[in-house]
Amino acid sequence: MNPEPTPWLSGLLVTACTAVFTGGVLLGVYSVAAQMRPWLGVLAVVVVCGGTLPTVWLRRRRPVWRWVSAGVMAGAVVALVGSVVLTLR
Repeated sequence: MNPEPTPWLSGLLVTACTAVFTGGVLLGVYSVAAQMRPWLGVLAVVVVCGGTLPTVWLRRRRPVWRWVSAGVMAGAVVALVGSVVLTLR
């Protein structure tokens, strides 16, 4: 019995869309919290990532959810780096 082939095209599309969505939401959280203090925006992003990423990490081995997990993790890393860069400029 042969396993099903990996759907690379649709999987990478899901990953890219999820990364853009996650990054946008987290940078939105940053911008709202940074209106009070810039470091508070970074702290808010860290708290949201800290609450979300453990659950996403556990889903990374499921056939369909692995693409979503990769996108969420990539978007979170980009948003975290982006929030730090925005705070330091």
